[in-house]
Amino acid sequence: MEKYSAIQEIYYGQCNSGKNIKPNKEYRERSKKRCEIEDKLKEKLKGDTEGLQLLEEMAWAHAGMEAAITEQYYREGFSFGMLLGLEVIESK
Repeated sequence: MEKYSAIQEIYYGQCNSGKNIKPNKEYRERSKKRCEIEDKLKEKLKGDTEGLQLLEEMAWAHAGMEAAITEQYYREGFSFGMLLGLEVIESK
């Protein structure tokens, strides 16, 4: 059996693909609520092309904000993990 290699996982793009991350119940509930609100807004804006366009732009801007903060959390978590690993190695 070959020894596990995180370096190989990174090289082959096998790590952190997101396929193992399942949204929890709270996330699903909040997502459902957001979709319901968006649908209601779209219904109220029917026939208002400019209003619908603004709603779509706002949704994409929000998605971009979420992506940016998620990346920041990932970077900070990764850095902390590396520091933790170094501390473990140095303590031996």
